[in-house]
Amino acid sequence: MNTRHNFQTGHAPSWFRPRIARTFDGRPDSPEHEERERESERVGRPATVLAEGRTGLHALLKTWDRLAGPIPEDWIRDGLRSLRIDRDALWDCVHLHERTYQRTRIHAGDQYEVLVLCWRPGQGSPIHDHGGSTSGVLVVEGVATEIAYMATACDRLAPSRSQRVHAGAVVVSRARDVRQITNLEPPGTNLVSLHVYSPPLTGHRCYRLSETIFADHDALLDEPPVTRSAPL
Repeated sequence: MNTRHNFQTGHAPSWFRPRIARTFDGRPDSPEHEERERESERVGRPATVLAEGRTGLHALLKTWDRLAGPIPEDWIRDGLRSLRIDRDALWDCVHLHERTYQRTRIHAGDQYEVLVLCWRPGQGSPIHDHGGSTSGVLVVEGVATEIAYMATACDRLAPSRSQRVHAGAVVVSRARDVRQITNLEPPGTNLVSLHVYSPPLTGHRCYRLSETIFADHDALLDEPPVTRSAPL
């Protein structure tokens, strides 16, 4: 995994900075509880459209840093949709490799983490879930193909749907959703995506092809079943 600590040039990494988490002991109908609800709503949702580029991304991260718990799913979706960023806004976080896709963590804390992932054509992630985390993905450049998998009665995963996610679009998945992200575009069309995991990604699982309906695919090609004749 590639990890760089210079996303905010000239400042200490965000996860080295102290955070103050507000706690309330009031009852649900108490003034303290009502104030907490108002504060969560105010800091959780950004403006309809944030400032463009890195400035807008900094503003969104600052907003999320003020939350005392994991970011709700709809707030991740709204926040990523409000961003207007391109490769230039992530200039020191975009890394491509001939062999496999690349991951760069740009922000991390107790409640969430943010990574930039970069993919050449033909590169993809393993089939995976997200443990106990909600995942949000903003496609910054290129087109991502998301393949979702479902469990079957024979205890093997099967593809259930796929979709092409264009630049500027956002997809959000829940903790135990199983999926795979790939770049299936023509040569020279790279993919850059911004990923948010809240809480930070732990306890997730990656699945082998032997756990899917493709487990015996090559064997079927090497030793295809014999066709017998049995006239009625």
